[in-house]
Amino acid sequence: MPEGALTAQDLFYVRICKFQDLFQALADIVDERITKQKQSLGVTNLICDINAIVLHLLSEIHTFREQNASIFSLPADKLDMYEYLPWTAMSGSAGMRDVLNHLVDITTRYGTRTPCDQSTKQKLYQQILELIDYILDGRKSYLDSIRDTEKYNVFLQQYESQRLSLISLLINDEQYELAAKLAEKYLDFQCLVIICDQSDSQERLDHYIKKFEEYDFSQFAINWHLRQNRQGDVFDRFKENQAALSQFMRDHPTLAWIQLIYNGDFERASKTLLQLAQNETELVTRKKAMLSLSKLASIASLESDLSTQIENINTEQKIIDYQEQLSAALLESFGFDPENQKVLKVEEIINLIITDENEKATEEDFRKALELLNYIEEPYEARHKIWCAAILRDNWIDYDINNAIDHVQNLLFFKLTEVCHLMGTELETFLPPIENFLNAEDLEEVAHNTSFQYLLKLTYECINNSFKKSDEMET
Repeated sequence: MPEGALTAQDLFYVRICKFQDLFQALADIVDERITKQKQSLGVTNLICDINAIVLHLLSEIHTFREQNASIFSLPADKLDMYEYLPWTAMSGSAGMRDVLNHLVDITTRYGTRTPCDQSTKQKLYQQILELIDYILDGRKSYLDSIRDTEKYNVFLQQYESQRLSLISLLINDEQYELAAKLAEKYLDFQCLVIICDQSDSQERLDHYIKKFEEYDFSQFAINWHLRQNRQGDVFDRFKENQAALSQFMRDHPTLAWIQLIYNGDFERASKTLLQLAQNETELVTRKKAMLSLSKLASIASLESDLSTQIENINTEQKIIDYQEQLSAALLESFGFDPENQKVLKVEEIINLIITDENEKATEEDFRKALELLNYIEEPYEARHKIWCAAILRDNWIDYDINNAIDHVQNLLFFKLTEVCHLMGTELETFLPPIENFLNAEDLEEVAHNTSFQYLLKLTYECINNSFKKSDEMET
């Protein structure tokens, strides 16, 4: 060997540092065969053989490292100074992670999906488990070494995402026992819950609740059911675990009625649902559903007199009926979503009915606004506002004095009084005194105009005369 050249030991070191290329070469052999034969028994057997070689080598390397751990370990005072990135967690040509992921992929796609005898197929699934185990073990070891760094959370999310993706390969093929081994080892609670759900195993679920009690597994499982919109299953699957259900009720009071229904306590369920409906502000559809369920629960509660409860429910439903009669165009003009309407207060519904933007509003619409006063504790201010809005809908100043009565009969104000009277309402209960309008701030632009004052007085005379004649005809 020339002077100054590399020694035999140096050359050996260079070659041994590229040992991982052997694994890539083995994967390339499988890829080449797949390209030629696609799915076939020969490809399946080759995949099985290549996996066996790779797993045997990895096992031997792992055993050697364990037996000679002192050679590879850092001194205790330097453990926190360096990251630990295992060979199996390193991507690129210097590591094994990409090759192992590729072997998992081709084993799943071209091994287990190809018709073959059961023993070969089970062997392939076992190989998938072992390959995934090496991948996750390497990544978890790396995570442990960077736990106190800023990048930990980012790599944790990547790890959890890949963990779910890899274990799901076995779950999707109904290899629940193999998937459970990995999910238990690497604490993938989502996979464990999915396994329990798909295998319909209450016994397994109860086992995990007890085994992983320190990790609050029961609450994780409950929340998983909620995310799947399967609230009803919570009370069925966790009925024997009252502690978990009690905590769940504390954390999710809006779902307490489900447990009450499940336990047959319809009276409390009805009251809980009504309270939830009365507190609902986001979606009117959700409020409607709660009210309907509350009424059904009230009816089902045969042992209790819930007539007052049902009356309260009917009141809430009537208010929603008024809201649902508002046009989509009107709602959109005020920035509301007509498809996903929020719950409006009674005062808001009234304001939308009588607003100037509601150009098509008739005396019937204004009558509805007056009816809504029944649902307001102090209705006097709102009533005054409705009648002022009715006045401002028409021209009270420019009119033919010789045909004043004809003009009065075309006023929305007059038509509204007629409609109210026809509905059997007493004049004194819905029509404010004339003095309220002559000094109203809402009518300051016209209130002091003599033409307005004259026409308003004439309108009141016409109303009184019209109602008097109507009452005399009835008697």
